[in-house]
Amino acid sequence: MSGPKVDTAALRRERLQKLEQARNQRLSLAGQIQSSLTQVQNCLGQEFQLIKQDASLEAYCQKCTLLQSQCEKQLKKMLQQVKNGNELLDIQEISREHTRLMQDFKEQMHIGTRVLNDKAQASQTIQNLRREQERLAHTRKIIIQRMTQDTSAQDARTLQNQVQEQYQIFQDEIAVFLESEEMTGSHRNSVLLIRQDLDELMHSSLDPEIRQKRMKRLFQEYQKLIMLIHTNISGMKAIYEEYQKECFDASAPALKLTEFASKAELEAALLGIKEKAKNHLAQEYIRRQIDEVMAKHGYDVIRSDMLEEVNASGQVLYGVDEGTAINVFVSDENQVTMRVVGIGFDTAVSEAEDERLFQQQCAFCSMHPQIVKELSMRGVELQAKKHMPPDKKFNKKIKTRAKSESESRSRSRKELKQQDKKVMYRS
Repeated sequence: MSGPKVDTAALRRERLQKLEQARNQRLSLAGQIQSSLTQVQNCLGQEFQLIKQDASLEAYCQKCTLLQSQCEKQLKKMLQQVKNGNELLDIQEISREHTRLMQDFKEQMHIGTRVLNDKAQASQTIQNLRREQERLAHTRKIIIQRMTQDTSAQDARTLQNQVQEQYQIFQDEIAVFLESEEMTGSHRNSVLLIRQDLDELMHSSLDPEIRQKRMKRLFQEYQKLIMLIHTNISGMKAIYEEYQKECFDASAPALKLTEFASKAELEAALLGIKEKAKNHLAQEYIRRQIDEVMAKHGYDVIRSDMLEEVNASGQVLYGVDEGTAINVFVSDENQVTMRVVGIGFDTAVSEAEDERLFQQQCAFCSMHPQIVKELSMRGVELQAKKHMPPDKKFNKKIKTRAKSESESRSRSRKELKQQDKKVMYRS
């Protein structure tokens, strides 16, 4: 019988364990590359931003930023290579390439920043900017101290000016905290509520003295909130870092920490992404093995751009001859459906095609057990769920844009070309 065949695919435990071990190696390497990427992106720091303000040092600054951008680009490419890899990826070679890249970058950046800093030390413009920064930081510190200490009575004008200064510094403190600190969504909402209270207080009709006292209490509340956030986040960082690492090969980027309302929600997301990664790992391996087994028997993947119909995710056509293909669909639950279909420039099935497709159904009968056996040898077990006998009622034709016989090729080769990458395999 060789009508549509529906099977449930599962990986043998030892095969899945090897795939998971290989993924863990890629995960570890991806974490190292991401750490280097973060280091490169932050290597120049605030002092560099100050130096950039001296136009006479522009050429030296450009050399440093060029080194930074080139290394960043190479690291991102390397990270994408690891993300797209599978158990055949040569982890050792990429790791060595990563080490060489970072060593070269650090040496060149050390030379570049040393020259730049020497020039900056001799720049009067930079020295003036530094002094101005120090003055502003000192003024900011004094104003913050006023909000945490009891102040003696002031005349109305002086008091009004102090309230305005304290309000502006308080606003700046909140803005910097929101931009630079890690926190959950609920933490962020708490900080935003304090900012809202501050705005309402500042624009109220209360006397300056009353506003100053209430602002002092609000600032104390803000400081307690910051301490609470730091305490909570310290207990979540390890979990979030693990969550980020597990997302390295996910189809969607990792959520930001601010998008989680609580530690419990973050823990649930970590468990979810691990389970999803495990399922994806098995599914991709199953699909690749089907590709290779079908190719071994002369059935190459028909390019998706040759088809008029848009295939569902997980559905692939393997060309048998100019007018026939094997339609294979792998669901998210790893249910595998195989059936013979016609292909051509229209969807109408002529009488001759109807008979030919029926004969192809019969011919596929002898091939299917061999495909099942070869998949089993690769660690993929197909358990029969529903095997239908040949019947002309199953005949179907899929419309193509052009002849596919000479243009079809394996999906794995197509993906490598689309990603424009060079994957290194173990010899």
